[in-house]
Amino acid sequence: YASGKWLDKTTIPADRASKGSFADLREEVQDQVQSLIKDAPAGTKYGALYASFMDEATVEQRGLKPLMADIGRVRAIKGKAAFARAMGATTGGFGIGVVGIGIIPDTANPTMNVLYVGQAGLGMPDRDYYFDKQFAKQRAAYKAYLARTLKSLGHGDPKAAAAVYAFEEAMAKVSWKSDESRDIDKINNPYSTAQLKAYAPGLDWDAFFAGAGVGVQDRMIVAENSAVKKIAAIYARTPLATLKLWQEFHTADQAAPYLNKAMVESRFAYTRTLSGVTEIRPRWKRANDLVNNSLGEMLGQAYVARYFPASSKAKMEQLVANLKEAMAARIDA
Repeated sequence: YASGKWLDKTTIPADRASKGSFADLREEVQDQVQSLIKDAPAGTKYGALYASFMDEATVEQRGLKPLMADIGRVRAIKGKAAFARAMGATTGGFGIGVVGIGIIPDTANPTMNVLYVGQAGLGMPDRDYYFDKQFAKQRAAYKAYLARTLKSLGHGDPKAAAAVYAFEEAMAKVSWKSDESRDIDKINNPYSTAQLKAYAPGLDWDAFFAGAGVGVQDRMIVAENSAVKKIAAIYARTPLATLKLWQEFHTADQAAPYLNKAMVESRFAYTRTLSGVTEIRPRWKRANDLVNNSLGEMLGQAYVARYFPASSKAKMEQLVANLKEAMAARIDA
């Protein structure tokens, strides 16, 4: 009722997936952020990162060379144990694992943090994209992108892309649906390292955790535990050659935004089917995003110094105090 007229007359910009007050605010500060970056003192990390990303001529000249060192490390892997270690090492870097890890509040004691282990390994947003009829367009685009990327890495045989997709599809089939993964009671599955190794023996957990820099755990939460067990079994029976192709693809996919135009556009041809965006954001805005996401704390200090006076901070503190008061009244009721 309140937003009907606004919805009728508002058009989402071609290079954005949404429009609204927060999205508009984010766009409004782009010029401020770029000004900060361009005025960065010599030797400032965020200024150097921006300049590097904006040097499109050098990016084009280097092509895939910066990527091939990462690809070479994947190709050099010998054996499943070494591959498990390499998957663990992708945490926080390029690459992927059949399971993901992170730190969350312990479901039994939210004053303490605990290691979280969950299902992973998919290139599309969740399991439904592999099976639901409504995502047929996205599946086709993903398969085409997978084949293009592997071909650019020297794997022109269509069987290579088919094998990677089949591996992901098998993992998707046993993965939990999104609503199950949000059920706090269902995902509250504590294990020790020894218990997890006995429960899901298909993955060399010692090697995986060593690669991730994680020591032996007395307690961790294995969220989608039955899926993790089945995914580990799928991993165990999948040929190493297929696993390496899968890792090569995801390494290239995650690196693509920082590579040459051909890789950027190839990735966008797929991701646009997910977001609805029809135009790639201007390079300077993508550079801003890279700096903000990578060096946000450093950039934020400069932003506050120039654009966030004490009067604005006072207003925000009052706003937050009002919110807390309103929420307290709601909770009491």
